[in-house]
Amino acid sequence: MVKNIDAAGHWDNVFNLTPEYKLGWFEENFDLILGMIEEARLSKSARILIVGAGRTRLLEALLELGYTNLIATDI
Repeated sequence: MVKNIDAAGHWDNVFNLTPEYKLGWFEENFDLILGMIEEARLSKSARILIVGAGRTRLLEALLELGYTNLIATDI
Protein backbone atom coordinates (compact mmCIF):
# COMPACT_ATOMS: atom_id res chain seq x y z
CA MET A 1 0.00 0.00 0.00
CA VAL A 2 1.33 3.43 -0.97
CA LYS A 3 0.84 6.32 1.42
CA ASN A 4 -0.04 9.77 0.17
CA ILE A 5 2.77 12.10 1.14
CA ASP A 6 2.12 15.76 1.77
CA ALA A 7 5.53 17.05 0.67
CA ALA A 8 4.53 20.72 0.88
CA GLY A 9 3.19 20.24 4.39
CA HIS A 10 6.32 18.38 5.42
CA TRP A 11 8.65 21.16 4.26
CA ASP A 12 6.39 23.85 5.73
CA ASN A 13 6.79 22.10 9.09
CA VAL A 14 10.55 21.78 8.66
CA PHE A 15 10.90 25.51 7.92
CA ASN A 16 8.50 26.62 10.63
CA LEU A 17 9.56 24.31 13.46
CA THR A 18 13.32 23.97 13.03
CA PRO A 19 15.79 26.67 14.04
CA GLU A 20 17.56 27.90 10.92
CA TYR A 21 21.04 26.94 12.11
CA LYS A 22 19.90 23.31 12.52
CA LEU A 23 18.78 22.95 8.91
CA GLY A 24 21.16 20.71 6.97
CA TRP A 25 21.60 23.25 4.18
CA PHE A 26 22.18 26.29 6.42
CA GLU A 27 25.28 28.30 5.58
CA GLU A 28 26.45 31.06 7.85
CA ASN A 29 29.38 32.04 5.67
CA PHE A 30 29.29 32.50 1.90
CA ASP A 31 32.97 33.25 1.35
CA LEU A 32 33.57 30.13 -0.77
CA ILE A 33 30.65 30.62 -3.18
CA LEU A 34 31.14 34.39 -3.35
CA GLY A 35 34.81 33.83 -4.12
CA MET A 36 33.89 31.44 -6.93
CA ILE A 37 31.43 33.95 -8.39
CA GLU A 38 33.97 36.77 -8.19
CA GLU A 39 36.65 34.54 -9.74
CA ALA A 40 34.32 33.81 -12.68
CA ARG A 41 34.37 37.57 -13.37
CA LEU A 42 30.65 37.70 -14.08
CA SER A 43 29.16 41.05 -14.89
CA LYS A 44 27.00 42.48 -12.15
CA SER A 45 24.00 42.00 -14.46
CA ALA A 46 24.74 38.31 -15.22
CA ARG A 47 21.88 35.94 -14.49
CA ILE A 48 22.59 33.90 -11.38
CA LEU A 49 20.23 31.04 -10.58
CA ILE A 50 20.08 29.68 -7.05
CA VAL A 51 18.32 26.31 -7.08
CA GLY A 52 16.90 24.99 -3.82
CA ALA A 53 17.17 28.44 -2.29
CA GLY A 54 15.02 27.81 0.78
CA ARG A 55 15.78 30.59 3.24
CA THR A 56 19.21 31.35 1.83
CA ARG A 57 20.86 34.61 2.69
CA LEU A 58 23.05 34.33 -0.40
CA LEU A 59 20.68 36.63 -2.30
CA GLU A 60 21.29 39.45 0.15
CA ALA A 61 25.04 38.90 -0.03
CA LEU A 62 24.97 39.05 -3.83
CA LEU A 63 22.78 42.16 -3.81
CA GLU A 64 25.24 43.84 -1.44
CA LEU A 65 28.00 43.09 -3.96
CA GLY A 66 25.98 44.76 -6.71
CA TYR A 67 24.57 41.75 -8.58
CA THR A 68 21.16 42.61 -9.97
CA ASN A 69 19.82 39.69 -12.03
CA LEU A 70 19.23 37.01 -9.43
CA ILE A 71 16.76 34.16 -9.60
CA ALA A 72 16.01 31.93 -6.61
CA THR A 73 13.79 28.88 -6.78
CA ASP A 74 12.60 26.22 -4.41
CA ILE A 75 9.64 23.88 -4.16
